Amino acid sequence: MADGADDTSPPLRPNSFLYAFRHHLAEATERDRRDALSGAATWTLFVFRALFDAARDCGMMASASKDVERTSQAARWQRREYLFDVTWYRGEGGPWEIPSVLLEHENLWHRDAFLADFWKLLLGLAPLRVMIGYAANASLRDSWVDAINEMLSVDANNGFRPPADVDDLILIGHKGMLPTGYTVYQRDGRVFVRVAETLDGFAMPDPRDAAPWQVYLSRLQAQTRERVGLETSRIEKAGIIDARGAVVSGSLPSDMAEGSRSSVTTG
Repeated sequence: MADGADDTSPPLRPNSFLYAFRHHLAEATERDRRDALSGAATWTLFVFRALFDAARDCGMMASASKDVERTSQAARWQRREYLFDVTWYRGEGGPWEIPSVLLEHENLWHRDAFLADFWKLLLGLAPLRVMIGYAANASLRDSWVDAINEMLSVDANNGFRPPADVDDLILIGHKGMLPTGYTVYQRDGRVFVRVAETLDGFAMPDPRDAAPWQVYLSRLQAQTRERVGLETSRIEKAGIIDARGAVVSGSLPSDMAEGSRSSVTTG
């Protein structure tokens, strides 16, 4: 087992995974989004890179069945995973480390291919398991999950039981969606239920997960500094303060005159 990782490490909460994944999909550049739409392979690479970045936000290391980073050939081989599409580890991904997150990504718009990959995911064991797939249109999403629930119900009669202390998520996209347009389903007992129409509702991680919460706070602080810098620059150009920040005589900008209730900082 890798240094610093053991089977008593606290599991990553589903909301923290969904927050980190959503952030990197939403923050992608327009060029990256445009390139991603050129084909199934480029879209998969786009999603895998978001998953790699999200893993780092959650204090983990990701390995994947595709090369998603521009690294040396040796490093690429070291980070490859052959059983599941993407695997997250708490430490450095040592040979005996227990996975923290298992993910399967099926980019064919076929239900049978989706169900086959989902069943493979159920054969793995990790505190969080995530299935990502795509329906030809939005109206088919619930029917795919209904098929999964029926499959799990039938297999329950043959002794299938969901493992204890495991969270299972299904994310289903559809043709023409925005990058964050995955509908989210979560297992509740033996059935999956819809918990969110898109990823956009996951604006912050679970506060019990220290690593993604610290990243969230750091981003918030950076955004605040940027807004303060913009406001400071604006009032300096207006002659209200000098380069050292000292107040000088001068007229207020129109949006800060008496009676105005708006500014960049206060809204």
